[in-house]
Amino acid sequence: MSAHHTASGADDRPPEPRWTEWTLLAAVVVVATLVGAGRLPQQAKIPVVLPVGLAALLGWGLGLVADRWRLSSQRRAKITVAGCVAIALVLNAVDTHRRLAAFIRQQPLPQRPDVAGIDQGFRDLLEQGGLPEGVGTVSTEDLRRSLASQERRSSEVLHEREFLQTFQGYLVFRIPREWGGWPLFACWLFWLAEVAVAAWIAGLVCESQIRLVPDQAGRLGVG
Repeated sequence: MSAHHTASGADDRPPEPRWTEWTLLAAVVVVATLVGAGRLPQQAKIPVVLPVGLAALLGWGLGLVADRWRLSSQRRAKITVAGCVAIALVLNAVDTHRRLAAFIRQQPLPQRPDVAGIDQGFRDLLEQGGLPEGVGTVSTEDLRRSLASQERRSSEVLHEREFLQTFQGYLVFRIPREWGGWPLFACWLFWLAEVAVAAWIAGLVCESQIRLVPDQAGRLGVG
């Protein structure tokens, strides 16, 4: 009788927490999903909407798994998911920046077109002191100004090309053009806030899916 009761009691006990398995699952799924989202077309990568939406979905799914596996700590699950989301979004940004920089480096350097139809011969004449009298209808000074403007534009294009290959350039690039031009510090703050909000939402959603078993709820003063 005693042996039967002992065996029955052992069968009724909840399974041992599977924290290690669940944590590894959370890390792999979150990183794979959020880093993989960086490979979506640029039109689909809407700031805030995509990362927060995916984070909430991940928190919901991992919370259901944690509840089914009867994990005992809502707080631990919440912190784990939030941390995984934050790390994954940083990895997403680093990976996307790296691929953007590689893409830009593969593009040919912009060719500098002749200004107002000036060929290299005219450029050489300008550098030597000006155009012969009676050549063309544009004054030498006008041509010099046009040439200087073209040089400035070419320099700006090259500078922008180099800037977009930096991480700061990526943060500026990810802001849709329709949102206007943002200063660099605003792009930094926006990205950091986006990571924080997505991690927080994921943690809250995960926590909400975990139901405490009666004995756990009693120990925590719930109910």
